[in-house]
Amino acid sequence: MFRSLLLGSLLLLAAVIGHAAPAAPPAALAYPTLEGDRLPAERYTDQVLLINFWATWCPPCVRELPTLGRLQQQFAGQPFRVIAVSVGESSATVTDFLQRFRQRPPLTFLVDSAGNSLQDAELIGLPTSLLIDRKGRTVETISGERVWDSEQWRARIGALLAEEE
Repeated sequence: MFRSLLLGSLLLLAAVIGHAAPAAPPAALAYPTLEGDRLPAERYTDQVLLINFWATWCPPCVRELPTLGRLQQQFAGQPFRVIAVSVGESSATVTDFLQRFRQRPPLTFLVDSAGNSLQDAELIGLPTSLLIDRKGRTVETISGERVWDSEQWRARIGALLAEEE
């Protein structure tokens, strides 16, 4: 009797774990765009996200922006989005900064003017990026500058896009 109850409980637990609800959208998606709009989190459902936390005063952050833009372009038309969250700066500062680029990187820019993301996302420094799978789970936290349009990152994003739900 005890074995049957234990086995039944384990099977029920396995079923619940196997059908867990998707993870909540990352808090970073709650920040406003450069224009002050709030994007609905549902917009990013079933997408692979690369959320990059950066600042205009951070040289490594600035260097990787073009590579993030090229990565976004390489996956155009696929459920992949790069979201660049400016930390601790105003929309005006970021907008002025982006005007220096000959061609603005085709990223979704959000602004955390209060700098709350440092604590919310438990960031140790900038740049830091979160790689989020299609189920809304953070699969990797990447600290420091990267060449995002490299073969390594294209393969990593491609593999996440290929994963079935």
